[in-house]
Amino acid sequence: TGVQPSWMTSSDEERQQRRDELDELCTGYKSSKFPSCPEVEPRELWESMNASDTTSEGKKFVIVDTRREEEHKVSMLPGSVTQREFETRREAHSNSTVYCYCTVGYRSGIYADKLRREGLEAVNLRGSIVAWTQEGLPLVKREHDGTETQTKQVHAFGKQWAHLCGADYSAVYFHHPIVKAVGQ
Repeated sequence: TGVQPSWMTSSDEERQQRRDELDELCTGYKSSKFPSCPEVEPRELWESMNASDTTSEGKKFVIVDTRREEEHKVSMLPGSVTQREFETRREAHSNSTVYCYCTVGYRSGIYADKLRREGLEAVNLRGSIVAWTQEGLPLVKREHDGTETQTKQVHAFGKQWAHLCGADYSAVYFHHPIVKAVGQ
C-alpha cells in the first residue's frame, strides 16, 4: 500500500472541487448500477448515530462496511461492522435499517441494492468513507479486542481516489487496486 500525506491547509475552493468530483462519481455509479437504492448523506447518518440507537421510526440500525479486510484495518466508521460480521448475524438485523458504505459508494451501493431485493431495508452512504472524511467526521481503528481508537488515516482503495479524501486525513491505498478488486 502507498501513503499520500495529508495537506496542511486546503482552500475552500480545493475542498469544493473534491466534493464536486466525488459527487459526479457517485451520481454516475448510482444512475448506472443501483438507481433505485436510497442514499443517506454522511452528516445525516452521523447525526442519527449520535441521537440514539434507533431511527426516527423507532427501528434499530446497523452500519455495514463492505470493504476488504485490508481496508478495515486502516479505519472504519465508529460502531460499524464488517460485511462478514453482518452476514453471520444477519437475522439479528432483520428489523433494522442497514446503512452500507465502502470507499466511494460503488461496492456498498451494489450490496445495499442486493439487500433491498432480499427484503431488507438498506441504504447506501453517498460518497461513503471518502465523503465522511470530507465532512471531517471521525474514523476509528478497531483493535483485535473490539476497542475503537480515533484515527486520521483512511483507506482510499486506489491512488485515483486518495486526493478526494478530506484534507485532515492521510490516505492509504492499494498500489494495484484492480488486482484487489478482481480478488473480491
